[in-house]
Amino acid sequence: MISSRRGEPGEELRAMLDMAKELSFELSEEEEAATLPLGEAAKKSDDQNKAKYVLVHMATNRGFDITKPRFLIGSSPDCDLVIEGSGRGISRNHCYITIKGDRLYLTDNSKNGSFLGEPGSEDPDFSRLPKDLEVEVRPWQVIRLAAERFLLVKRGERS
Repeated sequence: MISSRRGEPGEELRAMLDMAKELSFELSEEEEAATLPLGEAAKKSDDQNKAKYVLVHMATNRGFDITKPRFLIGSSPDCDLVIEGSGRGISRNHCYITIKGDRLYLTDNSKNGSFLGEPGSEDPDFSRLPKDLEVEVRPWQVIRLAAERFLLVKRGERS
């Protein structure tokens, strides 16, 4: 979780944003093999080094390159980003991000919803996305799927 009692409110989020700005998400083989609560990491792709956008899992600061024009997120092993161990709330094919030119769109396919927070807010108010409708997302917005939060980052861009 983002809220920490260890320091000032938002201290972890500021640290996570600083790390995301550096965009150094290269993982060792051991880190890659570690599943953490997310289960299987985003699948490798030949285009991984060309990814313009990254989803940063806010609880672990782990980055996942968006490497396909249609990037599927859910609990199914067939997804590009597999989320396991979140309890109930993550559908097999929960949502997907579509890249069209320089714009990104999030489409919710789930029963429990996908939520979008405004950029730049440490504790954003989340809006539920309409099901099966593309909604434009911008860098530095927070995407919430059940209890999991992801920050959308564009490489080379500062908040």
